[in-house]
Amino acid sequence: MRGRVLEVLADVARVVDATGQVHLCQFRGRLKRDVDQVLAGDWVDLAPTRPMAMVERVLPRQNRLVRPPLANAEGLLAVFCPIQPMGSLALLDRRLVTAELLGLLSAIVVTKADLWADDPTVWQRLAPWRAIYPMVAVSSVAGDGWERIPDMLGDGVWVMTGESGVGKTSLLRRLLPDGTGTGAVGALSGRTGRGRHTTRTVALAPVGTAWLADTPGFTHLELPPHDALTLRDAFPEWRDARCRYGDCRHLDEPGCVVPQWLATGQISAERHQHYRLLQAEPEPSRHRPWM
Repeated sequence: MRGRVLEVLADVARVVDATGQVHLCQFRGRLKRDVDQVLAGDWVDLAPTRPMAMVERVLPRQNRLVRPPLANAEGLLAVFCPIQPMGSLALLDRRLVTAELLGLLSAIVVTKADLWADDPTVWQRLAPWRAIYPMVAVSSVAGDGWERIPDMLGDGVWVMTGESGVGKTSLLRRLLPDGTGTGAVGALSGRTGRGRHTTRTVALAPVGTAWLADTPGFTHLELPPHDALTLRDAFPEWRDARCRYGDCRHLDEPGCVVPQWLATGQISAERHQHYRLLQAEPEPSRHRPWM
């Protein structure tokens, strides 16, 4: 029997099979000696033994994230608030670039739409991000927009991330399938009793046909290991630029086409400024792996 690991707790795991049944499982052999080999998101082979099912082996992974510890991640769901409190678009870009460097898809949820829906300048400012990434606006007051998120995610495992106060808890209460959301929110918020930002485990909950992992791991703001050209290509809007030199970083080099695109408004000056700031940072240590 095949299943996906929803959560690993001490020496047991919660695993969901193809029928949707959740099994509390023990580990066999080497997995029992080193349970760190099993991560939320893993596909595993199960033996339906009694009194608990047994995880026999971990199937080959699409990827493995170290921070947060998660297997087979498909995408990153960035939650952003443009008002009360005003989120940082620079931090949003840092998270989106992190996803690009890790080979993940990205989508953006813009919260508290009831507070800004009548202000056209909000959508105008977000236009460069809307042109690149799937984006939906939601309101916990009006109850609008939430129904679009499952289709936006599709299948696979998604990691949710966002600054404090952006409305992630309200988002979870709307998305998770236990009516009020309180049970699933509690599971995702951590079982240690130490608060949301000290969660020790990663837990997955279903959102449509996708699985959502709400974890503090992506609040870590150091970018994954990269070089200058990899970081350049983490911005899709100039990924296909044909400059004079193939190793052009789009930072004032001769023959670069990006200044012309900036002058005509073809690309966002704000996004390019965020890119400049990221390129100016020291390259992160390659001895601290992300995958």
